[in-house]
Amino acid sequence: ATQHITYEDTRLKLALAIDGQESLVESNCLCDAEVNDLVNRGISLARHAPRNEEFFEPVPPQVYKESNAWFESTANLTLKDKVRSIEKICGRARGQALELYGNLESSIDSTSVMNSNGLFVEQPSTSIKLGLTAKTLNGNGSSQYHVSESDWNHFDFEKIFTDSAETAIKSNNPKHLSPGKYTVILSPKAVSEYLMFLFWGMDARMSDLGQSFFANDNGTKLGQKLFDEKINLSSIHLHPRLPQLKFGQAFGSGGSAAGSVFSLGLPVSSINWIENGVVKNLRYSPYYAKLKGKKPIGYPFNLVLGGGESSVAELIKDVAHGILVNSFWYVNPTDWNSISLTGLTRDGTFLIKNGEIAEPVNSFRFNDSPVKSLNKITGMSKQEKTHGEYWPCLMPWLRIEEFNMSAVSTAV
Repeated sequence: ATQHITYEDTRLKLALAIDGQESLVESNCLCDAEVNDLVNRGISLARHAPRNEEFFEPVPPQVYKESNAWFESTANLTLKDKVRSIEKICGRARGQALELYGNLESSIDSTSVMNSNGLFVEQPSTSIKLGLTAKTLNGNGSSQYHVSESDWNHFDFEKIFTDSAETAIKSNNPKHLSPGKYTVILSPKAVSEYLMFLFWGMDARMSDLGQSFFANDNGTKLGQKLFDEKINLSSIHLHPRLPQLKFGQAFGSGGSAAGSVFSLGLPVSSINWIENGVVKNLRYSPYYAKLKGKKPIGYPFNLVLGGGESSVAELIKDVAHGILVNSFWYVNPTDWNSISLTGLTRDGTFLIKNGEIAEPVNSFRFNDSPVKSLNKITGMSKQEKTHGEYWPCLMPWLRIEEFNMSAVSTAV
């Protein structure tokens, strides 16, 4: 271990509005004098702020579906428990000539919301996160994993290390492969990093303004079948593998930092975004929901793509010439109207030849769109829990045709 930090902190965020003029102040000193000063500073800042034309009232009292985000296995976790787990995988790494880098973080939290509209809600939660990179000693083979759980009992260090070590060793000394359009098999991690931008593009306001793929001449593409009928994309509340609070904040904040606090306390619920290829819902901020007569909902903070029945081996078996991608990195949009993305493959890119993984190959820059990819899927595995760069997700392995690898990358 090169660093160990333990800390306790209590923070108070105070959002105020005076005739639509807003402020947001914060402190972790909760003595009476500091709280009084916080209130006075908030009032002063609000009075000097311009009016927010998209101001909305704080959330009134709500009815919630109870959720469990607290697990004793994590709450009772000790430093020794974590050290023992890390020692085991570090010992195995030395035996396989690998270097491990990572962070293991556990937290115990309690979140409370109170506002002038009479809302009071609170809920405790636990979480534990692991970011792990394994590298061969020559630096030419690498793997990267992110794991996020609420329950320590779901952490399988043996599997995490085994998968990490296998990918790092197999990806060592990659061979050159030219760019082009390939049949690709994307891991659940890569799929989650790819589809988040599709989800972010599903904004009702952007669509109404013609600034999204989901816009058309008559408004939005809500209700249209845009994808293969096997595509089902949702956010699920109360899923046993995706624990979360029963309340949250809204999609968007009305254009202000204070608005993100005013929206705290909205109930979280499950949402079908795409059902059998049909666009079923778009995201609404509280202001835009009110403007359009919609009901704002709490951000679910997870994404679930329905899977199939194929094993990974079966997906590979039918590929004559293709690429297996373990991870994407630095993915960014180039055009929201087509949800065109660019990014790099990293941490394990492999050539598939005649139904078998043949050898590691160089990383690539890709230029493609999930809008196109979701109509070129020829195979799906069962879902697996994964955590890419953004959220905990349930994603399958996907086999996609004609994926555009546009250039060779030197990233490992």
